[in-house]
Amino acid sequence: MSAGLQGAIESAPVTRLHEHRSYDPADFAVPGGREEEWRFTPLRRLRGLHTDSPPAPAGQVTVEVDPAPEVKISTAERAGGLPGRSFIPSDRVSAQAYASFDEATVITIPAEAETSRPTVVTVTGDGGTGYGHLLVQAEPFSRAVVVLDYRGSATYADNVELVVGDSASLSVVSLQDWADDAVHLSYHYATLGRDARLRHAAVTLG
Repeated sequence: MSAGLQGAIESAPVTRLHEHRSYDPADFAVPGGREEEWRFTPLRRLRGLHTDSPPAPAGQVTVEVDPAPEVKISTAERAGGLPGRSFIPSDRVSAQAYASFDEATVITIPAEAETSRPTVVTVTGDGGTGYGHLLVQAEPFSRAVVVLDYRGSATYADNVELVVGDSASLSVVSLQDWADDAVHLSYHYATLGRDARLRHAAVTLG
């Protein structure tokens, strides 16, 4: 099951359903299901990801990147601060994912580069619990396609940041190919520069 895809695309301040923001999960009340943003989410099936005692990381969730030749791949520790960080979590699970990941995957499309093929990020679970963070940075005047492929079995929460620079074009496909017993909550947040273009598609097959 893929549960609870929440996100926002912003180029200027707007009034949003999720107005409260914080990096600390304790700053958010535990949802009971009556809240507007949670009322269609089956909370009993989330394995505690939304509670005061979320499951600790166990097992292994691996992230592998098959980059286009023009793309730069790096990692960043949360404690050291993420380059180009563009968001503050606006719900409890997003904040918990940010507070719990160890190392983020950073994909950078250099300025004016046009990638020759898609960059594929494969996230694979082995039945355990995991938290993740992905930052995709499309620098000005670049063009790229990024595919996120989630597979295997896991209880997983992550944040995906998409930073699209001026006049850049980025296409993102999020492919939920999990096993039937998987639970995945993901927050996708995009920041667009002037004349930037973002195409985003989420496909659920599990």
